[in-house]
Amino acid sequence: MNIAVYDSPKILENIGDVSQHTSIEDKLENEQKNFKTIFDTAPVGMLVVNECIIIKNLNHSLLKIIGKEYDKVIGKRIGEGLGCVNSITNGGCGLSERCRFCKLSEHLTNIIEKDEACLGIEFQYELLVDNKVLSKWLRINMEKMILEGRKSYLLVIDDISERKIAEEGLRRYQLLSENANDIILFADINGHVIEANDAAIRAYGYEKEELLSKSIF
Repeated sequence: MNIAVYDSPKILENIGDVSQHTSIEDKLENEQKNFKTIFDTAPVGMLVVNECIIIKNLNHSLLKIIGKEYDKVIGKRIGEGLGCVNSITNGGCGLSERCRFCKLSEHLTNIIEKDEACLGIEFQYELLVDNKVLSKWLRINMEKMILEGRKSYLLVIDDISERKIAEEGLRRYQLLSENANDIILFADINGHVIEANDAAIRAYGYEKEELLSKSIF
């Protein structure tokens, strides 16, 4: 009769190693699923590029910003995919004389070559959408990530054009109101003064901070 003798502690150790490996794989798979869910449903544009700035993935929100279909963007250099005017009219992304002034390219180069994350960058970007040149204000965050075992870069892109237009309109109005001779007061629905021009401050004889504490009622 043959008797098999097993090294029980060794078997248990091997089983533990396999269980730990399986647990790590499950965790990675769950993290990838969570990332995909966030990526696909995010209300802001999201884009993944590789070290050659080739677009590997992008979400629906970004497609709405640039006015393109997915298959017209994927696999292209970032400028061509987004519809940058310079990349389309001057030989391709990175080949135009104006490309050296590109803020997007500048910060991408920094994160790829220097490993520097870029957060809250705001700049104007000219896009060709439906054969029309549109100037959009974009706010971008960039982070390095490892995707499917390869170094990649995640860009979160928010179209802030409407906010910038409103800010510019307010700035112009402030310039006009501050230099106007007429008294101009802004009040909320409760009658509290929330803004006043220089003419109002001079007329009422208050410091600006004091005037802003008053009510028009």
